Amino acid sequence: MVLIKMPYERRLKALGIHSLQRRRSRGHPIEIYKILTDKEKVNSHQLFQKATTTELRGHSLKLYKKRVSDLNQEKIPSAKELLITGISYRTM
Repeated sequence: MVLIKMPYERRLKALGIHSLQRRRSRGHPIEIYKILTDKEKVNSHQLFQKATTTELRGHSLKLYKKRVSDLNQEKIPSAKELLITGISYRTM
């Protein structure tokens, strides 16, 4: 059977390759590693913020991840505030 007429999953199996989604999910961490170790000519300081912790278990490539508690919660009105002002959840 001609590959073009096969469903996507069967073509992948016939060619012995993984889906594009799986290849991308594997490729992203590899690209991040290359950027952080200066194997790519990209300024990593513009893309990532390195963690300031000293508990790194032998490596220095830990990245800072913004947590929900780090976000400014004052900008998000509570449900009670929305009800007081007469704004419905569904209109937001």
